[in-house]
Amino acid sequence: MKPARADRGLGAVGTVGVVCMALFALLPQASETVKVTALHVPSHVAAHSPAHLVCHQDLEGSALYTVKWFKNGREFFRFAPFVVGNPKKYFDTAGVDVDMVLSNQTHLVLRDVSRLTTGRFKCEISGEGPDFKTASESAEMSIVEVPSGPPVISGTVRDRFHVGEEVNINCTSSDSYPAADLVWYINDMQVPRSHLKGPYFEKNVLESLETSILNLSFRVLPHHFQDTGEMSLRCVATLHAVYRQEDVQSFLEEKQPRPPALESRGPNKNRNRENEVDDKHYKHYAESSVLAGAGVSPVITPLRGLSMLMVVVVLVVACLVN
Repeated sequence: MKPARADRGLGAVGTVGVVCMALFALLPQASETVKVTALHVPSHVAAHSPAHLVCHQDLEGSALYTVKWFKNGREFFRFAPFVVGNPKKYFDTAGVDVDMVLSNQTHLVLRDVSRLTTGRFKCEISGEGPDFKTASESAEMSIVEVPSGPPVISGTVRDRFHVGEEVNINCTSSDSYPAADLVWYINDMQVPRSHLKGPYFEKNVLESLETSILNLSFRVLPHHFQDTGEMSLRCVATLHAVYRQEDVQSFLEEKQPRPPALESRGPNKNRNRENEVDDKHYKHYAESSVLAGAGVSPVITPLRGLSMLMVVVVLVVACLVN
């Protein structure tokens, strides 16, 4: 009977062991012994320039087995330090030209990128066996075609505007992919949307490039001219973080001629009327004096309104009467 009890005890211990092993299997395992601590993949790169990608790792005491780079799920570069003599290997992939000299465990350099290079890039690291634990991170990279020069302001050949005049000009950024973003400024103040028309886009089908045009239209106000009497119009073209150029044109204020002075209707006009009255009184006084000297009665005084010819006639008649 005692052996039977011993068997039952061993069976219980075995059951507990199995349960414990199952529980340990369900617990999160410390499998993250390697990890990618930092991945730098530029979001946008100008075509025909190099691209620099960085993958920093933390192996947490493990030895590195491989670093692999993928584009859209396809491996194109491998760094394996255990391979003696040539730890780097390149796998031919469209749009990917690896600089095998500058690329290493943490850095990947792509030469002369093109729009074919656009895609999702993944860095995958693996520790040594027997576990060969892995970790990875990925990010998108797009290649853009930047314009060959700065934007161009067009639509006017003048260098002066007067207050109240309409300004209507365009800013054009040519041949890029995608089309460049355009922004207008008046004296370093961004123009409100109400003064803009567009942007409009034109496509170069042959080269798959685009041209963007943004129109600026506004009425010139006094505050548009700075203390120097100058108004500055600036157009800035940008393409993500890889391109930024501008064109600036300055215009002087054209002074409008003042209108001719209007006839005065104030005190000056009254003064003129007073002068006219004084002249009439002077003429009346002169006529009265002449008549008095000739013995003419003051009754003649009302003749002050007669012309000098009438005065002469009256004098002649008076002489004949006497």
